[in-house]
Amino acid sequence: MAGRRASRGRWSVVGVLALLLALVGLAPGAALAKGSTGVYTNPLTIQIPGDGLVESCADPSIIRGQTQNDKYWYMYCTTDPLNDQDKTGGNFNFHLIPIHKSLDLVHWTYAGDAFSARPSWVKPDAGLWAPDIEYFNNTYYLYYTASDTDPNHDGNGDGSAIGVATSSSPTGPWTESGTPVVEQGANGGPGRWVFDPDVIEVNGQKYIYFGSYFGGVFVRKLSADGLHSDAANQVMWRSTTSTRARTSTPMAATTTCFSRPPTAATAR
Repeated sequence: MAGRRASRGRWSVVGVLALLLALVGLAPGAALAKGSTGVYTNPLTIQIPGDGLVESCADPSIIRGQTQNDKYWYMYCTTDPLNDQDKTGGNFNFHLIPIHKSLDLVHWTYAGDAFSARPSWVKPDAGLWAPDIEYFNNTYYLYYTASDTDPNHDGNGDGSAIGVATSSSPTGPWTESGTPVVEQGANGGPGRWVFDPDVIEVNGQKYIYFGSYFGGVFVRKLSADGLHSDAANQVMWRSTTSTRARTSTPMAATTTCFSRPPTAATAR
């Protein structure tokens, strides 16, 4: 299949995890490895047990283990080979959302993949990108972008969508919901990108954000079970001021994002 590197910019493990650690700042409560000083050196090490190092982890999403005795952090990455040697018969192995774990946010170990096969509504050669890991209802929720869909199984790609899978464990097994939580074409037309899910909660109501610079960024209310979203209340977020001021209301129309493809000077 065509790798993600052909259609979207990719961050290296060095850049992504350096930024990640700068933002996380080894948050209070992080379980540091015994004897660790908290000092790290890039590139960070992601060990494949008995088989080298992971060299690709685009679009990482991280969560701390949510059960009482689980001291690990878990990181979920975009579909990609683990490294340049990750091949079978000369063809790259594209792992469907690799999962890694760590006690200190510095030393990581590959723990397997979220999926062994693509969900039935996803096009057979599509990638599963930009995971967003959440925990509520005593359940782990793994939201992800399907880069292309084929719900009619006719071989014709119907565009990107957002899917979700659930598990009682951060490493699975994962139960795929069976249908997109945000359908293809949700941002106003075929070909526009329904990418990059992000779920937040405000005053007990969950919201899901999605989109891109090609088509715009949108927000919808998410159902209490986390498996469905309501297209009837979808709002397109747009930049309306030169200062890009934020609002405090999740469904408001003023934000830092763009409603159409930006110019080179404004692209993120």
